[in-house]
Amino acid sequence: MPSKRAVVRVLSIVLVALAAACDKQEDSPIKDIQNDPKFRYQNGLSALRAGNPDRAVRDLEVARTLDPKNVDVLHALGLALSESGNSARAIEVLTEAIELSPKNPALLNSRGVVLSRARRFDDAIADFQAALAPEAHYATPEAALLNLADAYTETQRFAEAIETLEKGRALRPRSGAIETALCRTYDRAGRLEDAHRTCQQAVLDEPTYAAGYFELGKIELRRGRNAEALSAFEKCLKLEPRGETAEQARRYRTLLAPDAPAMPASAAPPPAGGATPEAASPR
Repeated sequence: MPSKRAVVRVLSIVLVALAAACDKQEDSPIKDIQNDPKFRYQNGLSALRAGNPDRAVRDLEVARTLDPKNVDVLHALGLALSESGNSARAIEVLTEAIELSPKNPALLNSRGVVLSRARRFDDAIADFQAALAPEAHYATPEAALLNLADAYTETQRFAEAIETLEKGRALRPRSGAIETALCRTYDRAGRLEDAHRTCQQAVLDEPTYAAGYFELGKIELRRGRNAEALSAFEKCLKLEPRGETAEQARRYRTLLAPDAPAMPASAAPPPAGGATPEAASPR
């Protein structure tokens, strides 16, 4: 499934674009600011980045009321609704945005991520394919390619998933995220040695990509190479000591080395980024 890392990469880009507008609002009366859709939009995005989707929804709903045809507001509101667990409304809002901007690849990719989370994989695949259509001119197609491959993998269409990731590999050679996704797909397809080779390539390509070591650890464990698995999980934890992947790596490490000293969860801040369908999820 697409990861939460997929919703925040887009939001960070949007926040930068809004910074100048926010600076111009600083001297406005408070009551005017509260009724300014740009201000409420910025607040909503900031709340979403901070991991507070419920507050984000409240601000973005106000921004939508004040500026009902603003595609960016609808996009952000759809993401916030998804993060708050309201997939049905998220899909409705993103569909409304797509009706206003039918060939917007970022919107199609975002709705595809939400549909995948709702396990509506066929609909998600259609959205990802539309986002990748030549006429959509997607500036970051590797995002939709990774999400499309995830959806194919979830429906056990492994050959199509692998073909999709090979296209991503051609676009972004030496990408740890793409190699790791390919590793997971080979694993799900029962091709353990291919999965192992690809995971090793992932950590060679991006030695600081924690998820690559996590997947490599799982593969080594399945190959009966416990020492190598433990080493991979420990490298994952050193690179990314907090977050969902870290918690899973920590559990594997405890199983493999129950007497080893615990690795602290607060050794580093959480990785930048969080959840935006603009990139792949997941992972």
